[in-house]
Amino acid sequence: MTEANGTITAEYPSITDMKERSIRFKVIVNEEAKAGETILNKAKVDDTVNPPEEPEVPVVPEAKEGKLTATKTVNNAKPKLGETIEYTISFRNTIENGVLNKVVITDQLPKGLTYVKDSLTSVGDEPQPISLKETNGTITAEYPSLTDTKERSIRFKVIVNEEVKAGETILNKAKV
Repeated sequence: MTEANGTITAEYPSITDMKERSIRFKVIVNEEAKAGETILNKAKVDDTVNPPEEPEVPVVPEAKEGKLTATKTVNNAKPKLGETIEYTISFRNTIENGVLNKVVITDQLPKGLTYVKDSLTSVGDEPQPISLKETNGTITAEYPSLTDTKERSIRFKVIVNEEVKAGETILNKAKV
């Protein structure tokens, strides 16, 4: 049995019995394959006397599970009371051709921060979020299924309220 340029060839000498013969080989489904799209592998069996047989078998690759990584940054970690600061929450899939099913970002603003109306935006490649909103101090962004590894972000501004004690840490956590 030999392989050349992706073609497997097996030659048998003269066969005079009726025993079944088979060849086995392994392949790797490479990155060019797309999840859910059929790959048809066709063989040709030819005895040079009878018309050749061409058995085929389809395979349908399934998607790999993606892996999410996320970061959150602020443009000013030591703001003065009454100042406006901007948060950025970024995420991406770290698995090439892996699938992240519906990514949801939730950020409940802590006491001491007030959302700046209409400051919430998304940054990055398509698809954009299917939902992007602020409701009663909670920021929510919902993305559809993603299969690439491109970074996407949401940004929003908040005001540091005057009633916050100067020097007191305000911890703002997001859930992705």
